[in-house]
Amino acid sequence: MDVNTPDRAGRINADGLDVYYEGYGGGPGRPLVILHGGFMSSAALGPLPAALAVDRPVIAFDLEGHGRTRDLDRPLSTDQMGRDVGAAIKALALGPVDLLGFSMGGAAAQRTAFHHPELVRRLVLVSTSYSNDGFQPGITAMWPSMSAEGFKGTPMEGLYAQTAPEPERWPVFVDKMKQMMIGFEGWPKSDLQAIKAPTLLMLGDADLIRLDYAVEMFGLLGGGQGAGMVGSSPSRLAVLPGVTHFDILYRLDLLLPTIQPFLAEA
Repeated sequence: MDVNTPDRAGRINADGLDVYYEGYGGGPGRPLVILHGGFMSSAALGPLPAALAVDRPVIAFDLEGHGRTRDLDRPLSTDQMGRDVGAAIKALALGPVDLLGFSMGGAAAQRTAFHHPELVRRLVLVSTSYSNDGFQPGITAMWPSMSAEGFKGTPMEGLYAQTAPEPERWPVFVDKMKQMMIGFEGWPKSDLQAIKAPTLLMLGDADLIRLDYAVEMFGLLGGGQGAGMVGSSPSRLAVLPGVTHFDILYRLDLLLPTIQPFLAEA
């Protein structure tokens, strides 16, 4: 069997949303929940979940409208996704958990930690932001022209066709994602400052997220305070060399030596 194949899979009701999840490993460590990025699913996380499941159970959720989790009759929202993740963690009796989110999943992870601080022990945010200001110049300018036709032949379209309960809804899904991305107004800085979980913020040096923005975000998450001669802050910032937004999840040589020690801290 492929080592990247989940050991188990199932569905859980999260406040009315039928959430699909996959599980890896089953060691004695604290459960780790992983959230994928936009236009992805748990199936697109590659070898990362299995690699992190060496000594702990790892659970990957398909967020609303993605993969095998059908979207409800409502706009897509990363804030709502964060609430859904909290409800799913409670329904599976997992918490408190460690939580890792990539890109859109990182935004959802922020909201889970904000709305449900009792459920999140440590937080890993990979290539993500809390507002559209965090993107490199020109990225957000492309979003208004986004269409299902523009994704024709891409891995994102293929993944949706393979996993979605209703593959014919692809144009509807793309439009809902477009509206979510364009309409995202971000959250107050005070919301990040309110997150209590020690946080590891990671991005590539060739990422879609601006480096100066990531440094500011790190500070809002409690990073850099008390650092230097008197010890480090509970949060961390890692900039991975030669890494883009599109390959960061597959750079296990850089991810694992950074993530695993952070999660191992008490």
